[in-house]
Amino acid sequence: MKCNISVFIFILFANISFAQKQTTNYRSGEILVKLKKEVKVEVFLLEYNSKEINTPLFIKKPIHIPSGIYLFGYENLSIDINDLVKSLTQESDIAIANVNRYTHHRNTEPNDPIFEDQWHLDIIQAPEAWDITTGGLTPQGDTIVVAVLDGGCELSHEDLQDNLWRNWDEIPNDGIDNDGNGYIDDHFGLNTLLGNDKHPAERHGTSVAGIIGAKGDNGKGLTGLNWNIKLMILSNVRSEAEVVEAYMYALEQKKKYIETNGAEGAFVVATNYSLGLNFIPCSVFPLWNMAIDSLGMVGVLSAGAVPNQNVNIDLVGDTPGTCESEFLITVTNTNQSDEKVLSAGYGSINLDMGAPGSGSLTTVLDSKYGTFAGASAATPHVAGAIALLYSTPCSGLTIMAKSNPKEAARTVKQLLMDGTDPLPDLAGNSVSGGRLNVFRSIELMQETFAQSRGELIISGLRPNPATNTLFISYTTPELVEYDLQIFDAAGRLVIHEILPLVCGLNPYPVNITKLNHGTYFVRIYNGETYVTDKFIVY
Repeated sequence: MKCNISVFIFILFANISFAQKQTTNYRSGEILVKLKKEVKVEVFLLEYNSKEINTPLFIKKPIHIPSGIYLFGYENLSIDINDLVKSLTQESDIAIANVNRYTHHRNTEPNDPIFEDQWHLDIIQAPEAWDITTGGLTPQGDTIVVAVLDGGCELSHEDLQDNLWRNWDEIPNDGIDNDGNGYIDDHFGLNTLLGNDKHPAERHGTSVAGIIGAKGDNGKGLTGLNWNIKLMILSNVRSEAEVVEAYMYALEQKKKYIETNGAEGAFVVATNYSLGLNFIPCSVFPLWNMAIDSLGMVGVLSAGAVPNQNVNIDLVGDTPGTCESEFLITVTNTNQSDEKVLSAGYGSINLDMGAPGSGSLTTVLDSKYGTFAGASAATPHVAGAIALLYSTPCSGLTIMAKSNPKEAARTVKQLLMDGTDPLPDLAGNSVSGGRLNVFRSIELMQETFAQSRGELIISGLRPNPATNTLFISYTTPELVEYDLQIFDAAGRLVIHEILPLVCGLNPYPVNITKLNHGTYFVRIYNGETYVTDKFIVY
């Protein structure tokens, strides 16, 4: 419900003293003020300073004159700033008065020691994307999975082991096919040769997995494009039969997830295959293309590498490069100078985009780190970007992924294509003409689903009454951050958080375990726009 002005003033005034006592990170000698409409700042200061006060004010900086927002200064630093704010809020000409708080750096860069050497993440604007999401879950809580088809992977790598997908319907090492899918002990994915989860530890697959999802912000090594993700390891994928088998394994896990409404299976959104066959068109392997199509129908995009040779795949042929599925994204290799690597494939018809590959820093064997190159390194950047888009706080995509998964996959592919940064080397040599930019694609996604936004509304507080977690469903009219405040019945501020950038209806979880029994008020606001609602805590 919309907040009337009297309730707003009550909440604002009642919590000022409490809020200020909780916060000391402000600039002394400064007050941020918004004057009421039609009030002239010079007239206000003249009248205010003419009173018997010991703290004269002056204009330190106009912030936005049309809105009447000014940064006032004062020289008497011995005064209690809370008292000054309180007195100003009681002035009839002032709408809002606040201390000038410092902002803090958001956690846009992980604490992993060698992250700074990962130039390839900077060039696709991953740190900017991390301001919005670092991966792992959809807005509705689905655990995002990427299937990695490769030779093998070191499951015990310190930066991968926490991000490995597990088949929870399979009991490990009991010699029984617990989930009835035809494989015994496929708990940590599938070795297509052995039919179990005993994966060979190979560098190629270990490095691919690290680019997609090495654990971020864990104080170890480096980070993947997704700090949190689940990597479905599918190993010994060395022939067409094994490619198709691995694709079908991921397909069945996604179908099971859909059929059981998330109770079983895996929310697979992408596959990565950084291998292929040179000079052979995909038409020779119809089952390969069919498998990619089948995955697309349940909302899974497949990223595929093109040759590490300066050849036109449209002319010489390539698999998977020339597969005709609309759910395939083919990727070539670009370097730190933002150029297509000379020894990298191209094609105006069949190559979709470039991505950084040459000299990418990632995970290698024995829990170590090293460089990785070629289209093999470029392709997992795209697979990782697909997963990161699904984790963006944009429920419009998540809803589409449930109601029309193949359309969601088409939409994500188009967002990635449209979000590329143009490169001269790829103009006329690829469909998109550019190199992956995951941040720009996220921006485009927010714009694409903007039609699902409306006026600022709290559409639901659930459960209500609540005990441990309160889920706040809301919409916003702008793609900007909004503040969330929760007040108790006495008007005291008890919770203050910054809501993420949103597009569409988003259930936002708030931990309320520290709140006592009683009635509380929620306020979401941005500047002068706000909305409130109330809930009860058991």
